[in-house]
Amino acid sequence: MQLSEYLELEKTTRDSIKSALRYPTIVIVAIAAAIAIINLKVIPVFAKVFAGFHAELPTATKILIATSNFTVSYWYIMLGTLLITVFGVRAYIKTDAGRYRWGKAKLRLPIVAASSCEPRYRVMRVPSPWRHAPAYP
Repeated sequence: MQLSEYLELEKTTRDSIKSALRYPTIVIVAIAAAIAIINLKVIPVFAKVFAGFHAELPTATKILIATSNFTVSYWYIMLGTLLITVFGVRAYIKTDAGRYRWGKAKLRLPIVAASSCEPRYRVMRVPSPWRHAPAYP
């Protein structure tokens, strides 16, 4: 396999993986936005309605209302923690040790390992003069 064919195959593979992951990424972002809106706007309204009933609520509902109250009260801390974590991890990946650990972690992911390692071993094989030699029993 020529180097140009290999590079073209690798680009095609990378592009197909990116296009395959685009829709799930959009769906996950939309779901996260919907959950945030429900947690910040909708559940507090229902909590006021439930409080007016003066009835004993199920445990799952109490947990949901408590989670919503925590999110409403501390959303800025949660957002700050998320941003600090994302930028911290990105800065760590730029170091040699971080790049090594990130690459090692990526190889454990099935889709990344299959797409990044499998085509490379084909190019890295060294042509052997013994390749066409007869096999001895």
